[in-house]
Amino acid sequence: MKNNEVFSEKERNFIVLMIVLLLGAVLVYALRGIFGAILGTFLMYTLFRNLNVFLIEKWKWNNS
Repeated sequence: MKNNEVFSEKERNFIVLMIVLLLGAVLVYALRGIFGAILGTFLMYTLFRNLNVFLIEKWKWNNS
């Protein structure tokens, strides 16, 4: 039986890996403008989480 594959399995895996890495790089490049906003949201969540828990438990505020 003759093997008619253009690429071997190892070559296909390498090509798929390169495509995934290229798309990941494009995604990071596209999101660079909102990277600061994403970091800011995590920072604000970290800083104000204890206050939020306090207001919900002590003063029975809505959890939304």
